[in-house]
Amino acid sequence: VSRVVVCLSVCSTVTQKPTDLLKNKNDSVTLECFHNISSYNVILWYKQSEHRDLQLLGFLYRGNINKDSGLNRSIELNGDGSKSSTLMMGNLTSNDSAVYYCAASKHST
Repeated sequence: VSRVVVCLSVCSTVTQKPTDLLKNKNDSVTLECFHNISSYNVILWYKQSEHRDLQLLGFLYRGNINKDSGLNRSIELNGDGSKSSTLMMGNLTSNDSAVYYCAASKHST
């Protein structure tokens, strides 16, 4: 049976769920990110595959969703950068095996 490994990172003020996960090829997955930093209004999603640099998948600024246009796969981002976000991927392949990170940030003009 071929499996896809998806791992997540957790830090003290930004929480990701689930913390780790094992899925089969062609499955779908939803990753959640939460923060409680009242002055932060951006949630960013990153992917780090084995032997590859960190890749920005997209970010949410308040309610606006911005995905990297260079992605060769379909992902869906939902949520509000000031509180929480979900990253959803369907039809998983071995290329989706990676560590996924979310981060919170403050954006100001």
